[in-house]
Amino acid sequence: MEKKKLIILSIICICLLIILFSVYFINQPKVRVEDRFKEIQGFTFNYPIFDGWDVSSIKTSEIEGKIVSTISFQNIDNVKQVNNMQIKVVKSTKPFSVNLDSFDKNPNSIPYVINNDIITFYMKDFSVDVILFVFDEDDFSKSFMINRIVKTFIKN
Repeated sequence: MEKKKLIILSIICICLLIILFSVYFINQPKVRVEDRFKEIQGFTFNYPIFDGWDVSSIKTSEIEGKIVSTISFQNIDNVKQVNNMQIKVVKSTKPFSVNLDSFDKNPNSIPYVINNDIITFYMKDFSVDVILFVFDEDDFSKSFMINRIVKTFIKN
């Protein structure tokens, strides 16, 4: 009798794990396409565009000696109004004094640090802040976006 209870309990646990696994992956936002940011000279990176979303504008300007580019997203399904989903990219040539050996490096050997919603990449002659003004939605994943930006950032 004890053995039968153990088998039934094991089957229930396996079924629950399968359900949780399925719900997690089924509910993950789907990437429609991956675009390449190349609006500022000296580096590039990829960022995902999720199903139901599109880039509404990319604006680049120079502000106080820094080059700033803003990528704005819009929900194209018109199911909900979501405003201010943006990635702001800031290139600064101001000297910095940090020990780059203490930072993580991406697959392209670029030192970086993540502080809340800001990813800072350091090169010898400039640094780049990628600031995320995005939040998780059913169809938009901030953590996935951070991961893709970090993995694909490269100096050119």
